[in-house]
Amino acid sequence: MKNHITVSCSFMVVFFALTFCHGTEENLSIDAPVSIISGDVQNGDLPEYAVDGNINKNNYLGLGPYPCTLQIDLGEPVRINKIHIFPYWDDNRYYQYFIETSDDGKKWKTTVDARKKIKPETEKGTVYEFDPVNTRFLRVTFTYNSANSSAHLVELKVFRHVKSK
Repeated sequence: MKNHITVSCSFMVVFFALTFCHGTEENLSIDAPVSIISGDVQNGDLPEYAVDGNINKNNYLGLGPYPCTLQIDLGEPVRINKIHIFPYWDDNRYYQYFIETSDDGKKWKTTVDARKKIKPETEKGTVYEFDPVNTRFLRVTFTYNSANSSAHLVELKVFRHVKSK
């Protein structure tokens, strides 16, 4: 019994330290409103697929032809420093894209530039970390797909900047 209590207490201390000292990552884009700026939604896909939290390569937002752009509204300005994007992965395909941020929906800043990316997509997606920016809106513009003329976004996660203590 004593060993069980020690292990439980140790786990709780580690969990507390990881949660409260280092902060937790909250996906700010989950279920956020998504608008299609350019391109046509394909095959009855729903824009919400891009932010529904489901990382399954068969559940994606298809847009085309590229270049095509979608916009995500986080609801209020927030300071972010990390984006995790999951384009469709299969057959060694890769996508080229850029991600812009804006706090007012009018002035945009390129925060992620992957227009020269040639690394194949995987189920792990790609994480971009950058200096913190204030934003309410994000735009993802796909400029190329090595397999066809469409863009396929499985999921986009956006994370709040957590200050180090």
